[in-house]
Amino acid sequence: MQSSLVQIRVEPTLKQKADALFRSIGLDTATAVRLFFTQSLLKGTIPFEIIANNHEVAPRKGWAEVFSKAKKEQMLIPDTIDSDNFKWEW
Repeated sequence: MQSSLVQIRVEPTLKQKADALFRSIGLDTATAVRLFFTQSLLKGTIPFEIIANNHEVAPRKGWAEVFSKAKKEQMLIPDTIDSDNFKWEW
């Protein structure tokens, strides 16, 4: 099976902590990233709740139009996004 290279830049401390966490549950970082991609595709969204400072996270301005267009084109998007009110309901 062919594979594609994915490169990202993260702070060294973040990577070290994530590597340690993944090792503690029997995974390497590459496998954890593949799991993230796979679950994202299966669920059609980010596979976990996104929380910022214990407040609801609002999409950036203009996302309502993107979601509206995606719905019209029957693209895979979560049904739990209320794009009219810019509200995430995960």
